[in-house]
Amino acid sequence: GSQGTQDQQSQTSSQTGQSANQNSMSGKVSNNGKTFTNDKGQSYKVDNPDTLQNYDNQQVAVIVHVDPDTGALHIIQVQAPQQ
Repeated sequence: GSQGTQDQQSQTSSQTGQSANQNSMSGKVSNNGKTFTNDKGQSYKVDNPDTLQNYDNQQVAVIVHVDPDTGALHIIQVQAPQQ
C-alpha cells in the first residue's frame, strides 16, 4: 500500500498531530521578545523569541502554536500591523 509512506512522514514531527493547534492572535511583544501579551491581557512565554527580535514593544498579529503542556507560544508567523 502507498499509505505507509504517508504515515511515516507525519511521525517525523516530535509533536504528532499538533499542527492543527494553531491560533492567530494580536497583542504586544515584550521588549526582549520573550513574552507576548494578547489583546485580552494574557501573557505568554515565547519559546522562539528570536522570531520577534525585530518587533520589540510593538503591536503585532501572530500565528502561533500553543504548547498544551507548558502553555508557551511557538511563533509560526508574524504579521506586522498595517501602518
